[in-house]
Amino acid sequence: PVELEELAALEPDPEPETEPDPEPDPEPEPDLEPVVVEPVVVEPVVVPQPAPEPAPAPELPDAFCFRCGHAINPGDLFCTNCGQRLA
Repeated sequence: PVELEELAALEPDPEPETEPDPEPDPEPEPDLEPVVVEPVVVEPVVVPQPAPEPAPAPELPDAFCFRCGHAINPGDLFCTNCGQRLA
């Protein structure tokens, strides 16, 4: 059996308790003036669009019936709408 004194001799002596080092004082911050930041206004990007091409003009007949206004073909003797004699 191991005696207590022998056991105590085998264990290392505990280190003496010391107070922890005090934390160093933080460096003082330099005096800063507030910075005013102006808001940024972002305007939308406008992409120019090509002008649309005009629609072609509809082809109009050469002649109309003087009675009803219906379109007639050259050489017709009667209006196909109202029967008016054209020539």
